[in-house]
Amino acid sequence: MKKTISALSVAMFVLTMTPAVFAANDREPVRAQVGQNTVVESTGEYIKNRVRTLENETEEGEKTRIREEVVARVKNKAELAIQAAVNRYNKVKNQVQNSNLTDEEKAAVGATIDAQVQALNTLKNEVQVAKSVEEVKNVMTKLKTRFKYSLGLVRQSIKGVYEDRLSNIAEKIQIPYEKILKQVELLSDSDEKDNLLTELSTANSLIVSAQSKIESGELDLAKADLISARAILVSAVTSLKN
Repeated sequence: MKKTISALSVAMFVLTMTPAVFAANDREPVRAQVGQNTVVESTGEYIKNRVRTLENETEEGEKTRIREEVVARVKNKAELAIQAAVNRYNKVKNQVQNSNLTDEEKAAVGATIDAQVQALNTLKNEVQVAKSVEEVKNVMTKLKTRFKYSLGLVRQSIKGVYEDRLSNIAEKIQIPYEKILKQVELLSDSDEKDNLLTELSTANSLIVSAQSKIESGELDLAKADLISARAILVSAVTSLKN
């Protein structure tokens, strides 16, 4: 009897360790919107108007002033767009730091985000030393390409953390499943035993299903399967204790 109680206690202990990873907002960083650059569209009409003014201007001094004004305006908009991207990344980083990830997981994701922010700041420096609208446009073209790539990289990094975490849960939840199954198999034949074996079979199928979905990247569905499996196992432990 002591052995049975001990096995069930271990099973329940493992199960009580898993709810924290199923917090409602644990995938929030993945869904965070990092934003998009619209500097070219917002300054296009301005540039066209100033170019028309430049074409009609005959005074060289005024032409120089207009060119400098246009470059300064475009550089300012470009810097604002880059800073906005940096701010959005910092927001994602704060979401990660406030999530229920482990310190090691937070550090891994944070390092990925920091690398992208550093790359964006490098582009900002390029804008600051640009001497013409064309040079600024070239930097903004790199920003669009870089931003799309880095956003995907950050999201993949966060997704990888949750894949590892769910895989770990799917592995650990096998421990209480196997312990509970052994205790049920020791019961005398009865309808209750048959019902418990059926429930445990369902739990095992859910665990296997979750593992498969994790491999295919269906993390939300995998999480749902693990939650369902855990609920069945908790119910089984309660039945056995009664």
